[in-house]
Amino acid sequence: MKEKSSYIRNNKVFIFPLGLLVVLVAMGTLIPHPFGEVSENLTNSITKDFGWFYLLLVTGILLYLLYLCLSHIGQIKLGNPNSKPEHSTASWIAMMFSAGMGIGLVFYGAAESLSHYAINPPLSNPSSRKDLEDSFQYTFFHWGIHAWGVYAIVGLALAYFGFRKQ
Repeated sequence: MKEKSSYIRNNKVFIFPLGLLVVLVAMGTLIPHPFGEVSENLTNSITKDFGWFYLLLVTGILLYLLYLCLSHIGQIKLGNPNSKPEHSTASWIAMMFSAGMGIGLVFYGAAESLSHYAINPPLSNPSSRKDLEDSFQYTFFHWGIHAWGVYAIVGLALAYFGFRKQ
């Protein structure tokens, strides 16, 4: 047990986020109103001033994934070099679609656009036609190919280093 605790104590990747989390939770508990105002202002500033960067970043991720698929890098197996896939490509696509899109859209697909429209209008005046269109655009962005690109880049990194590099 001593070996595990020294690993955690010496691991800066674990210690820094843990410390930051403790500080943020303490601030939210001890000074909730000022912390809430700062958080809200920060969120609004990021959304207003850096929304374009987020869209460009996610589109860049999609282009990078397309490059990986079409280049020689796309032929690298994520498992051992001599291993055979357990499922066919069509089965994998069906499983990803069923698990990811199926659960998400059935559970939250319709509710998200209604929530954006009724509770938290994205950009325009509440209850306007433009607000309804914006709500659907946000939902399509969250459940469309851009979201799949973000999931794929994280999953690809985890799979490559977990299965290929052990």
